[in-house]
Amino acid sequence: GKLVEEYTVARQRAGAHTNTIDIEVKYIEKFNQSILADINPDVENPFGHITEKHVETFFHKECEVLAARTVYRKITIITHYSDFLAKKGYVLFDFMPKFRKRFKKLEWETPNLRIDYGDLLVKKEEVLLNESIHLMPKAIFIFIMYGLELNDIMNIRLSQVQITENEKE
Repeated sequence: GKLVEEYTVARQRAGAHTNTIDIEVKYIEKFNQSILADINPDVENPFGHITEKHVETFFHKECEVLAARTVYRKITIITHYSDFLAKKGYVLFDFMPKFRKRFKKLEWETPNLRIDYGDLLVKKEEVLLNESIHLMPKAIFIFIMYGLELNDIMNIRLSQVQITENEKE
């Protein structure tokens, strides 16, 4: 809706990458749909009726299906969104501090994959010019080079990718 469009423009002005914004918007729409389902749609400003209880219920459901690290990233998205709502006057109080503190205390599991970006930089040209490497691994390599997490890479849709012709220098 209009509010998500305003958020998108604000994030673009802040310099956020288009792919990051797309991922954020997708999650914010899920958040809005879930939270607003519990709020009377006839009220003038439904966002002003969001409580910590609504948010807590939402994140408890998320914890059932997502890893703790992923939930923490999603909380960061909703925190940005909550700050935006507060700046625009849609909410009267910040409903996120409780969740920020709670999830900072989580024990993180060690990732199965460690990426050394220095090694990637050294191999970049070799990987991209190697004709025996298929396009998909090259695309994943590029996304990793730009700092996207594997979980987010696996959720990218072609409609989110802008393909341009690039001249060799």
